[in-house]
Amino acid sequence: MRQRGIEAGGKGAHQRGVRVPVGHEAAGENLAGLYALVATCEANGVNPEEYLTDVLLRVQTHPNSRIGELLPHEWKRRRAADSS
Repeated sequence: MRQRGIEAGGKGAHQRGVRVPVGHEAAGENLAGLYALVATCEANGVNPEEYLTDVLLRVQTHPNSRIGELLPHEWKRRRAADSS
């Protein structure tokens, strides 16, 4: 499996040789985190938009002790089990 490289630093996030300009270093780090999350979704066969729509609502009330349930691979497994 091919790994995607993402770098954050300075005033941009960097993925696959493309520099994305952002206004602040923290914004670049946040953008890199988002890219990593989307890449993790894709690697696990999860639709990133569907995942983020669901998880961003759930995370507000989800117990911290069970936060691992919201990771893309667990989210997919639980979603499939709920559909059965």
